[in-house]
Amino acid sequence: KYIKLIINERNIMKVLVLEPIGSGAALVDCAIRLTWQCYILSFNKDDRKLPLNDTWKQCQILEVDTNDEEKVFTLLDSYPVKFDAIVSGNEYYVPLSIKLTHRYSLNGLALKLQAIAHDKFAMRKFLQSKKIRNAFFTSVANANDILNLKLNFPCVIKPKDAAGSYHVYKAYSKEELLEYYELIQNETHQELGHTIDREVLIEEYLQMPEYSVEGYFNKKQLHIASITKKFLSAEPYFAEIGHLTPSSQMNVNTKEEICSYVTNLLAALEVDCGVFHCEIRFNAENLPVLIEIGFRLPGDKIVDLVKLSTNIDLAEAMLCSYANIAYTPKKHSQPLYAGVAFSFDAKNLKDYRDRKEFFIFSDANEEYVLEKMKEIWAR
Repeated sequence: KYIKLIINERNIMKVLVLEPIGSGAALVDCAIRLTWQCYILSFNKDDRKLPLNDTWKQCQILEVDTNDEEKVFTLLDSYPVKFDAIVSGNEYYVPLSIKLTHRYSLNGLALKLQAIAHDKFAMRKFLQSKKIRNAFFTSVANANDILNLKLNFPCVIKPKDAAGSYHVYKAYSKEELLEYYELIQNETHQELGHTIDREVLIEEYLQMPEYSVEGYFNKKQLHIASITKKFLSAEPYFAEIGHLTPSSQMNVNTKEEICSYVTNLLAALEVDCGVFHCEIRFNAENLPVLIEIGFRLPGDKIVDLVKLSTNIDLAEAMLCSYANIAYTPKKHSQPLYAGVAFSFDAKNLKDYRDRKEFFIFSDANEEYVLEKMKEIWAR
């Protein structure tokens, strides 16, 4: 009877997913697979248009402008369903998900993260205040700010509130900084209805290789699922052209440095719920430094790579964590290396929007996976 009760509890779980765009779609598919009742909060128009597949037809769709918090509150305050979990299906809606979990007294991230979860400048300032290893950084709101700065070159300029390495540039001079700053200022494209903030971030260029750390919390206990090697386009752009997990190109001490740094960062942020995707590079002392961190599923098919290589389902881990249900992945019969490669035109690759097809490979032999990825890039 006890076993049946636990199964029934899981079956009647009600989850609200905010704008499951990109990798967040896995949350919907997973909820249906778990036989949870899945509700989707979405504008359901333009680049927030939801797909019309059979799985998603099993969900209840609540249409509202998700960029208008008051309309969201008005809709949900009167909605006749008590949710067991509210999760963000996209980077841009993590702050809203935090507000909602606190509004309805659900398991979620600390309220203070609402102001810094999607603001790279605010996150840098937080690291500084907590004396956590950080890169040099400053912000600029106009061209004169750039002219008056004393900087070491090269450095990096980026929007403080975008995603996907969008408008991230490496600059070797103030002339280049001004050029890239104007490109950011003149951008008219909107991501999910969001415009780029006029204030931008300038930070130290970290030359050493880039990795991402994916993990989750199970009943508030931290689990690091993978350390993923990232492959980037030629500079001055930072478009991601591939990922490989696990990364074997580091010794045990380096892995321990990464895990220790990420663990301390999460503790300082008071994170004990959900999943995270943390991008790092190494400084001149060969120590890990944060590039950025997101409290949502990783993009670029990394969810699939982690599942292939470790059998950890980050989507299920995220849903269970927010619903305060234990998640225990089945042990992998044979750990694998898994990689994704994006095809692209090297003459036209400024950000992720310029990439074409993607190809996923997995094998027990890391060199085989790398060779298959290189074949895609050589096309």
